[in-house]
Amino acid sequence: MHVMHTTADHRRLAGPIALALALGISVTTCRLDKLINPATADRLVVNPDSVRASADSGSLDSVTTTVRVASADGVSLTWTATKTAPWVTLSLSPDSLVVTLRPNTLSQAVHSDTIRVFIVPQSKDTVRVPVAFTILPAAAHLVVSPTSRDTFALAGSAQPDTFSVRIKNKGALPLTWTAAPSATWITLSDSGGTVPPQDTTSTTVLVTLRPDTLSATTHNGRIVFSATGATGSPDTVPITYRIDPCGETPIPTLDATRSGSIALSDCGAPQRAGRQAKLYSVQAAVGDTLTLRLSAAFDAYLVLTDSLGAPLRQNNDCSAPAGPARFLVYRVGAPAPAGSTT
Repeated sequence: MHVMHTTADHRRLAGPIALALALGISVTTCRLDKLINPATADRLVVNPDSVRASADSGSLDSVTTTVRVASADGVSLTWTATKTAPWVTLSLSPDSLVVTLRPNTLSQAVHSDTIRVFIVPQSKDTVRVPVAFTILPAAAHLVVSPTSRDTFALAGSAQPDTFSVRIKNKGALPLTWTAAPSATWITLSDSGGTVPPQDTTSTTVLVTLRPDTLSATTHNGRIVFSATGATGSPDTVPITYRIDPCGETPIPTLDATRSGSIALSDCGAPQRAGRQAKLYSVQAAVGDTLTLRLSAAFDAYLVLTDSLGAPLRQNNDCSAPAGPARFLVYRVGAPAPAGSTT
């Protein structure tokens, strides 16, 4: 239902409408957004009705705001928007307007512009959105990337996880920073330094995560970057480091051959501290004889354990530099074990 009224009529209606909302009564003849948002033309509703933001003088960081644009009567409309100032850019989508304000060329003052949102081709339905952009005194501006690290390793792995963290200064003054890790398994190539103004490429810190002393669970840590007097300080990089338990590869058939390689990233050897291993399992019955042959082009070690990990037999004799390097025979007695070779 469409109600026509004069300005005086609107003043008389304002009291009963407010009372009805306070009492929780549904008022189907009024749009709530029209009551609370003055930025409305005949057929357009724009929210918010103004854009206000601030940034440091000389900063390279743009400020963005999303303005929602809707039809006041629910009918699909084609609309567009314009601006005047060169430090304002607009990006349109069917139901919104992204406003980007760039401070790097502006002096320390309050800068103003007006965005016009209107229906095309009927430009008479226009909403004006004032823009006020306050440029503050120059300052350093700390930005750290990436913003987080989420990775994993196998229990006992000797392969550290290494990644780079870039320290940027998007402000107009020099930036002096320090970095502090929260755990001993996090080490840094550098713990502090200085970044010139408006520098986003030059400073990199190498971060190393060491898994060899960590238990099989999820470990959480962080690196805190601080810069006194800088915008964006402190900046924290959270780290999630998942240590997965070592799994066994089953050998289900007789006379089976398995091939592979051993790397620093593999599991730690359960029976040989500080060494890496591949784990395999076999099912055996009482009276079975297990014959294990390990061929390797390096100084390998062969261990047979029961299902609880207790050693049954091991061999470190080498018959030839390139193999067969290890040979082991074991007759299964009661109770029947589930064995592993490493």
